[in-house]
Amino acid sequence: MIWIAIVVALVGLLAVGFARSHHVFQYAYFLRFQILAGIIALAPLLVLDSDVALLLGNLLTLTPLQVFTTTVLAAFTAHSLAFSGEVAWENAEREHRLPFRKLPEDGRVPLGRIHYRPVAVLVRHGQTTALIAAVPLLVTVVWFSSTDGWSWLGESRGETRMDVSAPTMSAFALALGALVGLLVRRAWYPLRRRALFGAAFLWVAAIAIAVAVVVLYVHARVWPSPFIVNIGAVSAGIFVAWVARKGLEAWFADWLPKSIRFSSYLLIALTFYMGVYLLLAPDSGVPVLPTIAPAISALGYLLLLGILVLWVFAATALFLDRYRIPVILGVVLIALSLHQVFDADYLFSLVETERPDAPLLLPREAYDAWERTHGPGDHPVPVIVAASGGGVGASYWTTYVLTALQGELEGFGKSIVLISANSGGSLGSALYVEAFDEGEPPGPGEFEELRARSGTPTLAAVTWGLAFPDFLRTVSGGLFPGDTLRNRGSALELGWERARVLTDPNLTIDAWREDVREGRRPIAMFNGIVAPSGAKLVISPVDLDMGSVEGCGAGPMGFRQLYENADLHVRTAVRLSASAPWVLPLSRPAGHSRICHVGDGGYVDNTGVWSVVEFLRRVGPEAMGDRDGLVIVELRGLQWERDEGRPGRAWWWGTAGPVQALLRSSLTSQPARDDAELDLLARQWEAAGIPVERFAFTMQTVGPVFWGLTDDARTRIDGTWCTEPNRSELARLKSYWVRVHPALRDADPVPIGC
Repeated sequence: MIWIAIVVALVGLLAVGFARSHHVFQYAYFLRFQILAGIIALAPLLVLDSDVALLLGNLLTLTPLQVFTTTVLAAFTAHSLAFSGEVAWENAEREHRLPFRKLPEDGRVPLGRIHYRPVAVLVRHGQTTALIAAVPLLVTVVWFSSTDGWSWLGESRGETRMDVSAPTMSAFALALGALVGLLVRRAWYPLRRRALFGAAFLWVAAIAIAVAVVVLYVHARVWPSPFIVNIGAVSAGIFVAWVARKGLEAWFADWLPKSIRFSSYLLIALTFYMGVYLLLAPDSGVPVLPTIAPAISALGYLLLLGILVLWVFAATALFLDRYRIPVILGVVLIALSLHQVFDADYLFSLVETERPDAPLLLPREAYDAWERTHGPGDHPVPVIVAASGGGVGASYWTTYVLTALQGELEGFGKSIVLISANSGGSLGSALYVEAFDEGEPPGPGEFEELRARSGTPTLAAVTWGLAFPDFLRTVSGGLFPGDTLRNRGSALELGWERARVLTDPNLTIDAWREDVREGRRPIAMFNGIVAPSGAKLVISPVDLDMGSVEGCGAGPMGFRQLYENADLHVRTAVRLSASAPWVLPLSRPAGHSRICHVGDGGYVDNTGVWSVVEFLRRVGPEAMGDRDGLVIVELRGLQWERDEGRPGRAWWWGTAGPVQALLRSSLTSQPARDDAELDLLARQWEAAGIPVERFAFTMQTVGPVFWGLTDDARTRIDGTWCTEPNRSELARLKSYWVRVHPALRDADPVPIGC
């Protein structure tokens, strides 16, 4: 908040100083898009100390190469901001006859009675000054990407957490030295006339700093801390952007009219935008795509989109302002009009079922199939798992705990009857269920691979879809040609396919239905929600048989009930269940007469417990036969910090407060409701002679949501497995497991491993 206060104070000071003798407010109108972009540039600083950090903090954690590309794009955004502002400024003077007092030759600008020389410096060096707009973003990125915080010291090679090669570090150091030399040469203005301090000074400083860093790196065995590496990446990015800008300025000579240069830059921005769109599409098939794609982060795609939007709106304003036509209102009206004519909805693909007349597979029938293939002698207690959401971290946590429990408890994997999952937990559950082969769970040799695949960061594919097909479809109302199925949801599926997250991308729910009918695979339930009705939706090989559906339904329903025996790829089912608000869109099936959109199940039940309760109610305790009981394992993901709030923030509670309450309800009130439902179920089953044991394993106590897993994030999640609450739950589960398994009663207790 202090940054916003400073900016408001500076703007107010300038406005008061110039209001009487300059057309400040008129110019502010013609520069409205540049000013708005500058205000938005301050937004990353709000992430450092707010609930937004819990949602976006991990999104800003980048690799050094991504820090470099993000810096280049941020610098070009600042350049676009400055140059488009210069053109708008001159256009206001020429087209709208708004004279603005020019700066005196001595650079002294009267501000009341104060001679404010820095103002002249800032205006005269507008392109360099514009980099200030990129500072908040770069500070935030470096903060979150430096896992050891603001450490200025190097680490010993044996304790390093960042593997950076000597050539990479040398390149970063060279850029850092060049930047320092450039700044010194620019700042010490009189000395630049002397040959000694010309271009030679720049490169001598660069080489000297690079050599010093390499000597420390190689001979003194000082390993750079993440902070130092990221500062080098930022320096390299700024230097490359500066060289590229100078090249463009040399190409488009200064004597050319700014209108021609403006049009040329706009054309270059459009060409670069479309080039990235076609080159980095998840299904482009470009051979170098696996090498190039990881260099562009999700934040990089958003910056690229910001560059295009800034140029397009600035160019539109130059044309429409002379006719006094509001730009934003005009764009919105045109887009809305096109949306009424063309279909610009978000779609997903259905699969034509191979057995349209196949009977429903009801919960009792599915459990009986498991009962026939898993005798009470080897599997005395069935296991039900509920996996909650929480981004890629929840996916990794689900796979980690399931494989860890399978390694700790003999027969645990084959005892699983059902896994009900939401959001990120759906991906981890799908990977674990897919790994079953003819009734056998994944072996210990597959555990690490499963965990690695479940933590694959694919958010860059989502932002590619947002920045390109979704943006073009939104602003054109569907007029822009292209595949109507291409959106950020399908881009996520293609990203999973490219990263081989699911071994068989063409696997369908119907294929799993036959395995469940034969007792060869656990039941997977992916939970969602239907819009606009808000009804609960379950995508699963098992049909809960909740009656007929009219319209988009008014109560809980299964996917086959809603879409009349349609089949679905498993990857699409996972994506629909993981359609986090604003991250992935609510989508409807292409070519189906029923226009109902499917979204993330976390809107109503982020833990997956609701489907567990409904499944067990339909199975009934009488189906357990001679079983010794029932085990329910809850895999709880993100846990937010429980604070008492802050007084005196009426603006916050009146604007963002409702959104905060809505977000936190899925992590507070929903678990409390789930506990009540499970307690009622346990009492009913225990009255029928089937004891129910509940065990809960929690990923962490405080955010952030993990949109992409770095090595540090994986280490943090792995460490939560060894926290005291999880160790106590594991010890309790082990004790119970040994007690109910006859073959393990005489065995020595297995030590708890971390």
